[in-house]
Amino acid sequence: MSLLGLLLFIGLALGACSDDASKSKSGAGDAGADIEERADGASADARAEDSGGPDTREDTGGDVAQESSDAADGSEVVELPPQTGHEGCAYPGDPEAECPPWAYGDYGPASFVNYFYIEKSGTCCADFTGNGTDDSAMGNLISTLSAVIGVPFNDVIAAQIANGNLVFLFEYAYLSDAVNDPALQINLMLGEDSDNYFGPNMNGEGYFNIKPESLDAQGNPKSDFPTAKVENGRLSVEGGSAAILIPLNIDGSLMDEVQVERLSISADVDPASEFSGGERVALNDGELAGAVSLEDFFGAINKMAATCDCIASQPLYVEVGPGEWGCVEPLESTCGEDSDALCKTLGNRQQCELVATVVNRSADVDLDADAIEDALSLGARFSAVGASIVGVGN
Repeated sequence: MSLLGLLLFIGLALGACSDDASKSKSGAGDAGADIEERADGASADARAEDSGGPDTREDTGGDVAQESSDAADGSEVVELPPQTGHEGCAYPGDPEAECPPWAYGDYGPASFVNYFYIEKSGTCCADFTGNGTDDSAMGNLISTLSAVIGVPFNDVIAAQIANGNLVFLFEYAYLSDAVNDPALQINLMLGEDSDNYFGPNMNGEGYFNIKPESLDAQGNPKSDFPTAKVENGRLSVEGGSAAILIPLNIDGSLMDEVQVERLSISADVDPASEFSGGERVALNDGELAGAVSLEDFFGAINKMAATCDCIASQPLYVEVGPGEWGCVEPLESTCGEDSDALCKTLGNRQQCELVATVVNRSADVDLDADAIEDALSLGARFSAVGASIVGVGN
């Protein structure tokens, strides 16, 4: 299998984060920034005057309403809205707190993921199968493929991060305490360097634009967590799902979207972090876990195969049985030596079937409780340095 064939798996393993990608538009400050203000450049003073402060979910009609579940002792555990207990100049600044202008800016404090390493099962970061061992079928898969072709998968990820081709940003709203904060919101977005000078970014001194493909039609982040919290210095969010934009090529130029289910993220918050608008938050000892369905996995490959003019059979991968995918019959391909390397990989019958066989056998998560393993678990470690978001890219 070619390097570009392996990179299919690299992109699909690199994701994470949101509670509901189809969530309705949040209010001013509720998703880190009201998109109408992002689009038209409305001033912070106008925001404070018009809204009287951040809108609550009841104000905006957001569908992430307060929910509750029964605790082990029978008491009701209430899921707090992200603005619970929020006050002062942490983003979005309280209009009555006489904060400096940047506290009312368009973007919250942010982090740039400067390290991301996909682990194998038994190492990190969640037990999806109930056997007492952390699962990461995606990590096992890429480890095997890396050994076969001699290209360390995680080294490619590190190179993409270091050269600016892969920029993941966390943006925060209602985060005011690095030790204990019962409710806040996190947005996860792809970004790009704002000044084409990437050196300072790895050290926490970078400025970034948000990539437009990370925003929905209304301009809100596609991947957001409105139920995050900090306990004893540990940031966490769990139980969500997310539509994640991912790189499918070594330069990150081809993008697609998969859904990561049962997502959980945790990390230590650097106590030196600042929480006003435009400030920087550092995260250490991060862990990310989730599961990608076979349908989304093969669907992403199909979308990429559809760009190959030399592959006539579309879609390339079809579901041939419950939890099982295979190459389309017949596979009609005219891909030759002059074709794109990735298209040659996908258009080769033997390699197409190899990908299907390996991925099908790697599935280890039953997402819909029908006793059929239909998803790939993922566990990864990460760290993030401070970052400042200054706008939206072209």
